[in-house]
Amino acid sequence: MRKIATLALLATGLIALGCGAGSTAPTSSAPTTTATADAAEAAETKAPDAQTSTTTAPATKAPAKPTWKTVATLKGSGNKRGQVFHLGDGQARLTYTIKGGQFATAAIYVVEKGKSLAKDGGFPEVMADATGKDTTELAGGEGDYYLDVKAANCTWTITVQELR
Repeated sequence: MRKIATLALLATGLIALGCGAGSTAPTSSAPTTTATADAAEAAETKAPDAQTSTTTAPATKAPAKPTWKTVATLKGSGNKRGQVFHLGDGQARLTYTIKGGQFATAAIYVVEKGKSLAKDGGFPEVMADATGKDTTELAGGEGDYYLDVKAANCTWTITVQELR
């Protein structure tokens, strides 16, 4: 009976050793465990590089600040009509310079394409009766337009700009 108990105790000890319960003795699964540990260690070594490359975003440029872009310019003296130009739905302005004597007069119209001052009439964006320089906002909205100037006793320069 004592022999059976010793054998049972010995078998239990061997089973415990084979399962790795507190034993450092090599078993048939040890090389696999070591290989798995080496692979895990290699993966951990690579992981920071992968994280660094995926978390580092390329430098992005800040959105460009909108600036005034010239869409039409007209220069002359007396009456004159300009080329058709397009305005988007953003901000637009008209800048003008009038040079002349005491009786300088200029009416500056921004006319919708397809319309005529002679047939349809209209109100000037600017009615200047003296020399000088100024800017006014345009509120016509998106569309195609042209400049029509009626002037006497002066030279003038008109610029239409859009904020883009």
